[in-house]
Amino acid sequence: MIYLYTLITLLLWAAIVSHSASELDWVTVCNQQTCRCKWVSGQKTAECINSGLTSIPKNLSNEMQVLDLSNNKILEMNKDAFREVGLINLHKLIARSCSIELVDKDAFRGLEILIELDLSDNNIHVLHPATFRDPFRLRKIYLNHNLIQRLRNGLFNNMSFLQTVELNACLITDIEPKTFYNITKFNSLELNGNQLTNIKPEVLESVPSLINLEINNNPWRCDCKLRPFMNLVMNKNLYFKTASCAEPPRLLNKLWGDIKPDDFACQPIIQYPAQSSTFQLDDDELMTIGCKIYGEPMPSVQWVFNNRPISNYSHGDYKFTVYESVDNTMAKWINLTVSRSRLIGKSEFKCIAQNPAGLEERKITVIVQGGSNKSILGSSVSMKESLPIIIGLVAGIFIIILLLIVCCLCCYRRRPAGSGLLSKKSHTNGFSNGDVPNHHNHVTSLVSEPSEQQKSLLAVVNPVQKPPRRYESSPTGTEMTELKRNLLDETSVSVNRHGEE
Repeated sequence: MIYLYTLITLLLWAAIVSHSASELDWVTVCNQQTCRCKWVSGQKTAECINSGLTSIPKNLSNEMQVLDLSNNKILEMNKDAFREVGLINLHKLIARSCSIELVDKDAFRGLEILIELDLSDNNIHVLHPATFRDPFRLRKIYLNHNLIQRLRNGLFNNMSFLQTVELNACLITDIEPKTFYNITKFNSLELNGNQLTNIKPEVLESVPSLINLEINNNPWRCDCKLRPFMNLVMNKNLYFKTASCAEPPRLLNKLWGDIKPDDFACQPIIQYPAQSSTFQLDDDELMTIGCKIYGEPMPSVQWVFNNRPISNYSHGDYKFTVYESVDNTMAKWINLTVSRSRLIGKSEFKCIAQNPAGLEERKITVIVQGGSNKSILGSSVSMKESLPIIIGLVAGIFIIILLLIVCCLCCYRRRPAGSGLLSKKSHTNGFSNGDVPNHHNHVTSLVSEPSEQQKSLLAVVNPVQKPPRRYESSPTGTEMTELKRNLLDETSVSVNRHGEE
């Protein structure tokens, strides 16, 4: 019995010594590789920091769980770089600031229990979509401060354990839609300080578990192309409050949260007609002008004729009809039809589209050739259309004639009452062309129509006399002289006859 206890004790001591020798062996071998090996948080750790390495160190224990290669000059990670040296049990691999430029798609093959990978501060340009296919248990990947410009489809696919990816301060300009796919536990993505102007919403649609998104310090172009991604971010309640716009100028430095969704707009595009288009029409052609417009949000459209806005109405010689339609490309057609135009020649139209992003316009010149009695649509002016014009002209002429008649009547009634009588007397008493008037008729005229002079001389013979009549006009000097002479002669004869009787 005593021998049995002694044997067991010896075996235990042998095991202890063997374990100690083995422990001493992985530490000793590690130190020979200019690395420092030790236990850290219960894991065998090889710290090869700043050791002047140019490749993955050899002869390290295959039980190594943590390897730190930071600050070395390892330009490439070649195919099977870790499996070839027996480091297949790594849980954590750190290779910061190693000037790495190339990572083979099979560089990490065999690292099936790798949990954390840090390749920050290197010169990596491209990552093959299959780079992380074998270390499928990866939970954290850090790729900050590299020269990566594009994240390709499949790069982070079917990684059911992946939780965190950091790609800060790279040169990323594009993320393909299927970069993150079928990663059900993925909850944190950092893309700060890149060159992103837009991200397609499909990038995050397949990662429903995402709860942290950092996208600050990117030159975001806040237009209609970014709006779907912005809406997705808002619907998922992801953190984006410090993301700001770099374009367009009207939204420079404005935070996403301070911008209305409709202000994420694109400049209107007029796809048809071309700028400064000219159309020549015969006077028997229908004039319909089309304007094909695209924009998000859909712009408002205004037609302008000779610098005057027009819509569905009639104006003078024109009748405008504006109608719109949408084609299968989601573009909008705004068509203008002009009818009842009697103007033949050159006309200018403008199609103007406007939304919050700006304004776009097209100038269209229409040249119509033909007679002036036809409309721009090519049909002669109908009797029905001409009848109101004819009626108006006739009524206008009638009114003008009526006014002229009224004016003549008014002028006639305003003439002096004695002007006609004076003219008659002047014609009777005066001499014309040297003719001497008949004496008897002249006396009869004087008796029947006595003048002021006659009445004053006859007052002696006939003291009772009628009141004198007044005339507005005075006879001329010649008429007065002849009148006095005749009156004296007649008076003398009348007195002599009266004395004889």
